Amino acid sequence: MSRLTVTEKEHWKSRIEYRINRAIESLQLKEVTLMPNIKAKADLQAHKFLGTDVLHSKIESIRKQIKALDEEQDRLESEMYSIALGKLDTITQSSYQFKSDFWNMHRQSQQRFEDAFLRDSAIGREILKLREEKESLLDTVWLATSSAQMRDLWSRVSSVVGDDATPLQQQILAEGVKSPETV
Repeated sequence: MSRLTVTEKEHWKSRIEYRINRAIESLQLKEVTLMPNIKAKADLQAHKFLGTDVLHSKIESIRKQIKALDEEQDRLESEMYSIALGKLDTITQSSYQFKSDFWNMHRQSQQRFEDAFLRDSAIGREILKLREEKESLLDTVWLATSSAQMRDLWSRVSSVVGDDATPLQQQILAEGVKSPETV
């Protein structure tokens, strides 16, 4: 049985996570519009779910107007840079907290919808599998370097709580009787 230190396990977790991230990026390059489209659809669904879609639509319209006005302002300011300075915006602490709370709720809702949209495509399902593997990576590293008794306990607890092992964890558990030195 391998006796890795916590630092070594963290190192391997980090290296494997890097490889998973590269695999996700590679999948995303196969269909470059997949994630932007899913994020946009998930954003709209999150606003509908939170009951803020009409307000969000109005805000987006205002943002477009602001962008046009900002571009006009930039053009005018470029003509008078020799005599004019920029502006400074300030936000009060209370309004910042309110906005922050809302956007945290929105991000959580958007993530749920993004995951649902990812399930609709083969590449998306692969991305979800890799994300799940990445989220469980620390447990996987510990499982791979644990004794047969700990692997058995892990399997039993997973069965009781209805928590399926990731594909990588399933491979590790299937090898159960082999020790890492003999592999």
